[in-house]
Amino acid sequence: FLIPTGTSTLPIEIYSSIKFGFTPEINAISTIILSLSLLIILLTAGIMESSFKGLFK
Repeated sequence: FLIPTGTSTLPIEIYSSIKFGFTPEINAISTIILSLSLLIILLTAGIMESSFKGLFK
């Protein structure tokens, strides 16, 4: 209810593309989001591991 008529959000676009088939744009955006999420998780795990190593020396 907060977006203008005729536009849709990214989650709605992805959900509706399940019925009609994925476009290359949706595939690219999904890959970017997944890659960024994985990168953030790995960076956070690395930072936490290095901080815990300092605590137990």
